[in-house]
Amino acid sequence: MKTTLSSVLVLFSSWIMAAGSSSLQLKSDKTSGCSPLEVHFSATSEIKNANWKWSFSNGATSTEKNPSVVFLDAGNYEAVLTVTNGTQSESSSVKIIALTSPKADFKIEKTSACVNEPVQFTNESSPSGSPILSYVWGFGDGKTALEPSAQHRYKTNGNYNVTLIATDANGCVSSKTTLASLEVKSKPIADFIPSTQSSCKESEQISFTNHSIGNNLNYVWSFNDSKTTTDTNPSQTFNQGVHQVALAVKDANGCADTLVKKITVANLKVNFSSSKESTCAGENVKFINTSNYRGSNCNWDFGDGTASTQRNPNKIYSKPGDYTVKFTVKEGECSETSSKLSYIRVTPGSPVSFKSTSSEASCEAVKKVTFENTTPKSALALWEFGDGTVSTEPRAEKIFDKTGNFSVGLTVTDSSGCTITKKQENFIQTAKPMARFAVDTLGCIGSAMRFTNMTPNASSYLWSFGDGETATTKSPYHTYKKNGYYTVSLTAFNNENCDSTVTLKNYVHVDNLKIDFDVVATPSQVPPFVCTFKNRSPQPNMKFVWDFGDGTSEASANPVHIYDAPGNFDVRLVGYNKTGCTNSKVIHQSLEMGTSMNSSTNE
Repeated sequence: MKTTLSSVLVLFSSWIMAAGSSSLQLKSDKTSGCSPLEVHFSATSEIKNANWKWSFSNGATSTEKNPSVVFLDAGNYEAVLTVTNGTQSESSSVKIIALTSPKADFKIEKTSACVNEPVQFTNESSPSGSPILSYVWGFGDGKTALEPSAQHRYKTNGNYNVTLIATDANGCVSSKTTLASLEVKSKPIADFIPSTQSSCKESEQISFTNHSIGNNLNYVWSFNDSKTTTDTNPSQTFNQGVHQVALAVKDANGCADTLVKKITVANLKVNFSSSKESTCAGENVKFINTSNYRGSNCNWDFGDGTASTQRNPNKIYSKPGDYTVKFTVKEGECSETSSKLSYIRVTPGSPVSFKSTSSEASCEAVKKVTFENTTPKSALALWEFGDGTVSTEPRAEKIFDKTGNFSVGLTVTDSSGCTITKKQENFIQTAKPMARFAVDTLGCIGSAMRFTNMTPNASSYLWSFGDGETATTKSPYHTYKKNGYYTVSLTAFNNENCDSTVTLKNYVHVDNLKIDFDVVATPSQVPPFVCTFKNRSPQPNMKFVWDFGDGTSEASANPVHIYDAPGNFDVRLVGYNKTGCTNSKVIHQSLEMGTSMNSSTNE
């Protein structure tokens, strides 16, 4: 046999590969994961015209170059690849670990419920050696919950699929879905019309016409005199008072509803009295409702052009004269008026007046003040300084040694016996105002931002908004015309011109709202699909509304949503704040078996 140089080289090359200098490269897209675990294998080899033979320790084989294998059960597996062309041969292997997944399980306390009736869902899931870290419930109506066990109320009738998804510390996921396992039934609607809801007689017989909606209804009427009846359209006699009438209805499914209405029987007898019928101009008079009903509405006419809707008001007459007082009480549709001619006689009184002088610096925390009674015909005087101390001197000296605002009052009895009081609120201030304010730190062009003033002990203000604009109102609105960061300052003054200033550098940021979010879909071969939405928007003082594209929505920052079927969904996140700024983002999500989403666009 003739041997050529080329045949020697081929034999030598084959001997080299057999000796262990392998060119085979074996890869897998994963070496561990949760069962059932799908693994994609790939390989390269320098052997020409090779045959590929895969052998997997779960019993599967393949002759494809790049096969995919599903390891259904948990365990340790090996994938072995042999490449040969009859002359050359090489092998390689890779280890695969399929982790045990948890077992999701639950029970529902009932198979049927009524609309808006609480239903308890009890978690009975079991871990696989790794603890379960999270749960997601899907109730089939677009609502979810994240508790291990949950309670839910359905707003509409229908048959609902319920899903529980459990995820353990390894990220392994298990789900259980019960199909049409819960029937939610419509509830009846209780309704009735009384022949009258308000009577002005001593007693009234009232009939009730039942307008409830539902099938095979049972009725229970309750009156607050402990009487009940099961009649469909009962009648009842009511005496004086305000009565609660309740109609409870229940259908054959046990679903129930209740309606309560108020019945008023009020034969009004209106009367009133006063703390005094003869008084001085400037004195306080207390009026008292002595009617047999307090009244749902009251109206006083004091005869001097003034009025009140309080039940027992205080009144100060400023001019001498005789005044007729009228008092009207309303209860339900009943109304009655009592009028007393020339009921209040007012005689002249001395108007109370006083002045004060301070010998201390106006912005000091300790202040000495001299008060002088300047009321004409003053016989007796009582000073009240707002800190619990008093004086009866016509000319009183007072040292205020505590920080705060003090209301000063002077009560004077004049020579004709009239006693009149004058009070000046926050008359003495012994500390500088401490300027403080609040505002949403994020705004947008053209939206009015409210600056809330929280300064105590102040009477006037000067705002600077950092864009050249100012204001002197207490809590102004301001609109910025350009994007940017703005330094805001507030100077507050009190009645004695003491002031303080607070400046917040670059405190307000005016810009378009940035709305962004990500979607993380839990891998699943079959529905339901669980999607966790991660809100990437700046969130101080912002609110959000999600539209999941399947007819459901939710107002929260970072929701979890369950899709019951694959499909294409436009998921929209709308963000807004108190200043009226708003923006949105849409992700066009394609949800398929075991996959997530593709592209996104901003609005």
